[in-house]
Amino acid sequence: MLYTETSEHFIAELFGATLRFDGLTSRIHKELSTSRYLYQFGDNSENPMFKFDSNNSGLKNILLSRVIDIEKVKTRFSFDPYEIHPTKMIMQPEGGCLISFGTNFQSCFLNNCLIINNFQQFYRMKDILYVCIVSKSLALNTFIREETNKHQWPVNTTDDLVGIHYVPSKAVESYKLSGQFANIFLVPDIREPNIGKFLHRNPDILKKALNCSEFLYEKPFKWLEGNPNPSEDHIQPDFVLKSSQSLFWDICDIKKPLLDKDNLTKGEHSRRRFKDDVYEGIAQLANYEQYFSYPENAKYAKVKYGVEINSPKLILIIGNYENFDIQQLQEASRSLKDNYTVIDYDSLNVAYLARIKKDIANKNLNN
Repeated sequence: MLYTETSEHFIAELFGATLRFDGLTSRIHKELSTSRYLYQFGDNSENPMFKFDSNNSGLKNILLSRVIDIEKVKTRFSFDPYEIHPTKMIMQPEGGCLISFGTNFQSCFLNNCLIINNFQQFYRMKDILYVCIVSKSLALNTFIREETNKHQWPVNTTDDLVGIHYVPSKAVESYKLSGQFANIFLVPDIREPNIGKFLHRNPDILKKALNCSEFLYEKPFKWLEGNPNPSEDHIQPDFVLKSSQSLFWDICDIKKPLLDKDNLTKGEHSRRRFKDDVYEGIAQLANYEQYFSYPENAKYAKVKYGVEINSPKLILIIGNYENFDIQQLQEASRSLKDNYTVIDYDSLNVAYLARIKKDIANKNLNN
């Protein structure tokens, strides 16, 4: 559950997907405005499709968008959103956020809704399991009473369930999880720990996309030998990944998707180099690799966690579809060792779905 405070509202949104409920992890976020949170591109609320101007209203099971190039949407997200949201409302005119809030607004919710936002040639998706938006002026006891009345058991229809959805196949299940992943990394100014916790709680994405059999999340490894800085008593990679093809582990660090950046590099072809955000991630990975080059540290990792490192892949996840220019990244990578890999969040998401589709095809072939 991501709790977000904006200048005018409080927002609570469910993220993630699992076959069996095992509790919620709470994360905190701040955003300048609710329209920026919903629109994902910027603070622009003109020409909306819906204007909420009352109390306890909501939308269920619907796709909202302006006129879109569906092929471009499918290219970015690797699935057809119309397949999982057949009920659509499409608005012709140009504009920003599809939802706005009037002066009398108190609270609203969206349950199992998909919003496709676009700005120029770029598309972003907000796949909403459930989100509740509340005016800061609404009395707490009134809000609690409304929510209690809304979420009663037993329910009359499945539409009254919150955050619980029927999926008819493994493919659709993976599309929902993929949409949730896109939703989290496309939250404006999202913090890295929020993305990391999502990947930890939804392990199939990393396992399938990066071809690993298991991983450890934010585990501390003590410096026992070779520590160049006494004030740093341990390293703590975001993820260490056990390769599905060997007994050894790789190292992965995550950074922000940098939604406000046009690209990840600077300079012309002959002097192409990474921007500071990328270099910071590369420097951290180099420090992790150096840690495991010392025998005492390597021994500690094996005894403590069963981790064996030998010529590891060093994987940096940063950026997104809009700022990840593969040719420019290759030019900037000329100075890197071959074991470094820089991948953006959209490509990670597409790799996850590609592996799922391959697994489904192999299963059908074997049957």
